[in-house]
Amino acid sequence: MPINGIRLLAHRGGALTSAENTLEALARVRDEGADGVELDVRLSADGEPFLFHDDDGGRLTGIAGPVNRLTWKELEERKVFGKYRIPHLNEALEFLEDWSDAVLFLDLHEDSLRLAEVTGKRVAACAVRDRVSVLDFFGHRDLLLRAREVAPELRLSV
Repeated sequence: MPINGIRLLAHRGGALTSAENTLEALARVRDEGADGVELDVRLSADGEPFLFHDDDGGRLTGIAGPVNRLTWKELEERKVFGKYRIPHLNEALEFLEDWSDAVLFLDLHEDSLRLAEVTGKRVAACAVRDRVSVLDFFGHRDLLLRAREVAPELRLSV
């Protein structure tokens, strides 16, 4: 619950205390009282949106190499810190359904119009779309505008 209009948001799902961008991280920050979360979205080689911060899998999975060259099936087999599944974007959107009033900011973590389109469509189709914003930290206005083209009611944040 926001205090004096200020919301407590967990960056990467609480990366300092949890395995970032995982469902376990979402559950932890929810239980700790966060008002919402920022998560990073990437696109698999076969076009599935998943939650992951780094370009390379080495730091988080122990297996080096570009994560966006892996299929969703291959990503499902990887574990963050050897223990936690890499979540699909749909899982995070569904998680938010049971976290009343929480907000979700999705950072498009690749310079990809396709990622913007897929993310926009997934958010527009979800039950909690009014609590989700697509976010940009890096000045990729074209990505935000593309996401809005495919989902005109989409919330955008910079």
